Amino acid sequence: MCEVLPATHVSTGCDITSKFDTKAAGIKAEPVLYLNDFGIAHTDVQDCVQNAEKFLVQVLNRGHGIETMDRLPFNWYHHRKSMTINDLPPTSYATEGHIQRAFYATYMQVNCLGDFSLNPQDYGFTMESECLVPKKCHRNLPDEVSLKCNCVKCAIRCCPCRDRNVRCCMFCKCQAYSQCNQCKNPNGVIFDKVGVLLAK
Repeated sequence: MCEVLPATHVSTGCDITSKFDTKAAGIKAEPVLYLNDFGIAHTDVQDCVQNAEKFLVQVLNRGHGIETMDRLPFNWYHHRKSMTINDLPPTSYATEGHIQRAFYATYMQVNCLGDFSLNPQDYGFTMESECLVPKKCHRNLPDEVSLKCNCVKCAIRCCPCRDRNVRCCMFCKCQAYSQCNQCKNPNGVIFDKVGVLLAK
């Protein structure tokens, strides 16, 4: 546990990373299972990113069998009360930049008396006006998913998605029942399964 404390601290939020939750939530999420090699030189950064994403999911939503940040917003939106899109956690794509910066910050803490060979621009930072700033990791939603419907089956013409001849997205209510194939939108849905975007 002592060896993963720097990674736990930085991943859940520090001076140069965003806050994901409390430090207590980070400890309860069993960081030893996910962050053993995090921030250590000569490790596979991509493997670290995947394991750190699983860790952050556990920090926010412990013990529900969800492993990616792409699946978490769907679960919260359809199964928690009074959730809006603005209340949802970031996607896997957006979280990757946070994890890369956390990897860099952890490496700097662990090696504060020695090696400073990592290039921050390879770990989620960019240069703007001679200042090092976090790289923005976001994708705008395409216009065809700018609205959502509250239909359960999308079987009637007044469904907003059917009315505009667009496919349903993961935030449409019908997707809460996607495992039962309830959606009758003839245009289909943008997600073939929870959290997997077909139309980028």
